[in-house]
Amino acid sequence: MNKKISIEEIISSEMISTCYQPLVSVKRKQVIGFEALSRGVREPDGELIGPGMLIEEAEKAGLILELDRLFRKKALENFQEYHAKNKNILLSINLDSSAIRTGLGSQHLLKSVEKFKIDPSCIIIEILESEVHDINVLVDFVQQYRSQGFMIAMDDFGAGFSNWDRIIKLKPDIIKLDTSIIRDVDSDFLKQEVARSLIKLSHNTGSLVVAEGIETELEALRMLELNADILQGFYTAKPVSIDKFNSETVSQKIDDISFSFREARNLRLKLQEKDLKEYNGLTDMIIENMQAGESYIPEQILMDTAVETEGIECIYILDEYGIQISETVVSINIKKYLKSRIFQPDDINSDQSNKEYYFNLVNGCDRFISEPYISSATGSLCITISRKYLSREGEKRILCIDIKK
Repeated sequence: MNKKISIEEIISSEMISTCYQPLVSVKRKQVIGFEALSRGVREPDGELIGPGMLIEEAEKAGLILELDRLFRKKALENFQEYHAKNKNILLSINLDSSAIRTGLGSQHLLKSVEKFKIDPSCIIIEILESEVHDINVLVDFVQQYRSQGFMIAMDDFGAGFSNWDRIIKLKPDIIKLDTSIIRDVDSDFLKQEVARSLIKLSHNTGSLVVAEGIETELEALRMLELNADILQGFYTAKPVSIDKFNSETVSQKIDDISFSFREARNLRLKLQEKDLKEYNGLTDMIIENMQAGESYIPEQILMDTAVETEGIECIYILDEYGIQISETVVSINIKKYLKSRIFQPDDINSDQSNKEYYFNLVNGCDRFISEPYISSATGSLCITISRKYLSREGEKRILCIDIKK
């Protein structure tokens, strides 16, 4: 930090600038609130100082609580006028762990909110729960401030060693997914699965989900597809002082995302219909060949299909009870890569009755296409197509085809 300005001078002179980044609900097509982001101001040139540097200096000087309170004071002070004209807009503010440890007795945040005539129900308190080691202190803090009308958000969830059980204990109103999950989520299947699981967990416990750090349209579209409730990031809007916030520009961005999401969803449905038609044609062809062939050797027909059809990994047949009655025919292109003992095709007579592609056919459906999953046969990401049919002898059978995604 510049020697001309100390952390003591910044705090005493309140040299803090607050910018606000919108929280966007595409489903509701509106900005529902802002997160307050604080920076130091270096005089006389007005250069901004990042919060990380400020916090580091404040910790060295033993002034972290004073800095944290100043951040909140300036955030509320600058938001006061906007709030007076937009009563339903939320403001999300960050609380340092030191403020949580001392916040139960001081009521400092409540007094500050009342001073600036902002309803506590419009304030989201963002907690980085990993910094608070005493869960009882954290629970007491959350219960007290929620009883006063504040909303609680868990920030950076999914990063590092997040304590998943704390979701159950704290029951936050909002969970903000860490940017490490969001970055390139559109092209990373594993991140998509992590995000999907976290979103489902959050919704099941009554929490809304903010996808924080959205930088591209593709990231935004994928998080909407995964059912995130709120978007935040440079793609929707960069942080600005509240008086420079352009609602029309952000509204246009929301309209653009909404249009792109509808287009992407329609395209996805068309591709699914196309895939379904191709998959139905493939299963019909195999079954017809097995039913009409002069020599009834199912495995040979399956092997011929695996060789001739691109993308097939494995083909096998189950009886009506889910027991595999054929060998697993593995594509020659896959077979040479089978090195791990944990990934091996199932043997004849193995029980597949717990597999999704079997039990989804038990309740009357004739065909089923699974969601993508890691194949226990090959270790690849695949889907399984299953189809009921009758053998030439009239026995109930299920044809299963694993196709690489």
